[in-house]
Amino acid sequence: MEVSRDLWISAYSKEVEGNNGGSHRLKLKGIQEFFLIDFDPAPLRGKKITKAQLHVHLASPEAPLRRTTVSTISQDWVEGAGSSYAKTPGASSFVWAKTGELRWGNNEPDITSVVCGEGGSLWGFGEASAPDAEGWQVIPIAPEVAQARLEGWSHGFYVIDDIGSEYTRDGNAVKFTNFVNRYVSSREDKRIHKPYFTLWLEDGAVEAPKVVNQVNPVAAATLPPVPAISAVKPTLPSKDIFGRELASTHFFAAKGETIGFSVAGKALIKAPDLGVKLYSMPKVAGLTDPLVPGDGDETFIDLHVPKNTPAGDLKGTITVNGTAMPFTITVWNFTLPDRLSFLPQMNAYGLPGHARDYYRLAHEHRVVLNQLPYGWTGKVDEPAPKLGGDGKWDWTKFDAEFGPLLDGSAFADLPRGAVPVDAYYLLLNENWPMKHDEHFKGGYWIESAFDEAYWTQFRAMAAEIAKHLEAKGWTEPMFEFYLNNKV
Repeated sequence: MEVSRDLWISAYSKEVEGNNGGSHRLKLKGIQEFFLIDFDPAPLRGKKITKAQLHVHLASPEAPLRRTTVSTISQDWVEGAGSSYAKTPGASSFVWAKTGELRWGNNEPDITSVVCGEGGSLWGFGEASAPDAEGWQVIPIAPEVAQARLEGWSHGFYVIDDIGSEYTRDGNAVKFTNFVNRYVSSREDKRIHKPYFTLWLEDGAVEAPKVVNQVNPVAAATLPPVPAISAVKPTLPSKDIFGRELASTHFFAAKGETIGFSVAGKALIKAPDLGVKLYSMPKVAGLTDPLVPGDGDETFIDLHVPKNTPAGDLKGTITVNGTAMPFTITVWNFTLPDRLSFLPQMNAYGLPGHARDYYRLAHEHRVVLNQLPYGWTGKVDEPAPKLGGDGKWDWTKFDAEFGPLLDGSAFADLPRGAVPVDAYYLLLNENWPMKHDEHFKGGYWIESAFDEAYWTQFRAMAAEIAKHLEAKGWTEPMFEFYLNNKV
């Protein structure tokens, strides 16, 4: 199948509106530059694709294609005739489906909203063949990705270089090449180098779904009108949590919610129906961090609405240096759940010695503290499970330290109660308990770079962790295997 249109685009900040539809080359460069390509599906309607390939002629012999992703495109695009990243009105670019006229997706920032799983798109990846004697390479395309073009819900193919940066290794010497430029000929090049598709076809359409769900319109929900409430100007210098001047002292909160703001000076609070915590606000390098319980020139105020509070208005007073500022909290008639439905994870690479205090602070403020328990070398933090001479793992010290986080007992006296941490990084990593320098046998991809003993240890430890967590009943948290290391 001949190529009917092709286009090279760029995500580089100075090139995002550039169109290279008239260039005689197409370019791939990691997550920075890509190309779109297509064929006319009309003659093949009703056929089933069992195999698909894209054939390209390499224009950069020193930088061949390697592992490559090919995705459907969920929105139509315009090839254009630009070159040298020219901004071309009406033609497609990284940030425009039609430059100056139409954005990608539902007015989204760029083309990533309609490819690689977004916007209903499909994708697949594979190894490009090595260049043949004439410089041709073959890029595999997942059959379902190609089939989507025949069925009319894809508008071509989006091609990405999965490798990006490369390294070569000679003993302990490593040479790193950042974002390799890979070029192939476009359909504007001379005829003998033009790209083309090869498709393997069968008669008959792809099997249709056995059940078609009918979509019926649903009436929009109606909500009672929100009463107009005039802002009540603060009578004390005060700021919201973002450091802006507080607009009003009439607040709103759900049952179980905590609200916060600051006032200038040492504050006294009268609010018998609320939980109250006061923090001083010392400056560290010009920033208010951290908040410390105690007195200071500026006070941050936490007001917590207990879960058993009736809906309605609660009153209170803040007094600073004899000046009183009344406030009102309107409590809505619903309660925040103890378990989070959205997980704002606060990633950390280390905590001071009193780590549990930080976990409690996060729990109280409905965020998820998650500390990675190992460093760049893969050495895990203590306490960690130990392998005994009998081949069994001893979890005693680990359980004593982290068990209260995983069963929730560390938080029993806090507003959300004994709800365990929502997410927790596993100790398991590329260098624990396996030692990668002992098992590395060479090769570019991790799946082939280590000997079988490495993977045997990995699988055994994964099973050991799962078995231990199940036995302890620690099944509520989301345990995360976090690959933190990079080339």
